[in-house]
Amino acid sequence: MNRNLQAFGIAGSQHEVVFSDQLIPVQEFRTELDQVMVHGGVDKLLTHLTNGGNVTLFDEDTWWDIVDELKSYLGSKASNLCGDSIPEQESAMVGAETWVEDNISCGPRAKIVATAIVLYGYAKAEAMIRELSTAVAA
Repeated sequence: MNRNLQAFGIAGSQHEVVFSDQLIPVQEFRTELDQVMVHGGVDKLLTHLTNGGNVTLFDEDTWWDIVDELKSYLGSKASNLCGDSIPEQESAMVGAETWVEDNISCGPRAKIVATAIVLYGYAKAEAMIRELSTAVAA
């Protein structure tokens, strides 16, 4: 069994799962992401980025820069909770990166924009996306 995920009970057909301390950063990020997704900020930023029909480039480089930043951020936070145990640090990093791959990297554009908002804040996310998109277009 993966050390990062521990099943502690079955209620009918529903499995109850608890994350170990290593994935607390993932849980915290997911909570913030859910809050941003239901808030109007994502739609507002997407509308602003598309600027009345002239879609700002939002290519794969921009997309994967955000995903890679998130993997690094969550992996680092998770591994820091493991103390000096290198195997546990590596396991925590893999767990965080796997969560990002499974839940963020192939998500819709709105989820990537929401991820950028959580990582960088609203204003910085907009500036970063525009800057990356402009650099790619040049």
